Amino acid sequence: MLLIGGVDNAPPDKTAMADVISYEWTGHWPANRAPEISPISTAAAEKEAAPGREFEAEVNVTDPDHDKLTYAWQVREETSDPREGGDREAVPPVVPNAIVKQAGSKITFHTPKKPGAYRLFVEVRDGKGNVATANVPFYVKD
Repeated sequence: MLLIGGVDNAPPDKTAMADVISYEWTGHWPANRAPEISPISTAAAEKEAAPGREFEAEVNVTDPDHDKLTYAWQVREETSDPREGGDREAVPPVVPNAIVKQAGSKITFHTPKKPGAYRLFVEVRDGKGNVATANVPFYVKD
C-alpha cells in the first residue's frame, strides 16, 4: 500500500512509492519527498532465537529534503489474522519492553520470552506527512 495510517480524519502519511507514482504521472517530484529506507539489518532476521536473547538492529534511511527524522521501533507478534488482496488485518499486539536501547536508526532488543513468530518494525517519519517503514520476521524457540 502506498499510504500509511490516517487517524481521526487526518490524511494518511505518504511513502516514497507514492512520490514515484506522482513523478511518473506529472513529471515532477512532490515539493517534499518521503524518506527512503533499506531493509532492517539484524542477526535475528528470518532466524530462530532463544527467548530473552539480545540483538542489535539498524536501518539506513535517507531523506531527499534532509528533514529531521524520527524513528519508532516495535516488536510485535506475527499476525494471527492473515488476509488476502489488501484486506485489513487485525494489528498484532506490541511486545512490551522488547526495545532495550534506541539511538535513532540503531536499537538493541530482546527476543520475547514466549515462543512463537514475531516481527521487528520501524517507522521513520519526516514531520512533513511522509513515512518510510520496514519490518523483519524472526522466531523465538526454546
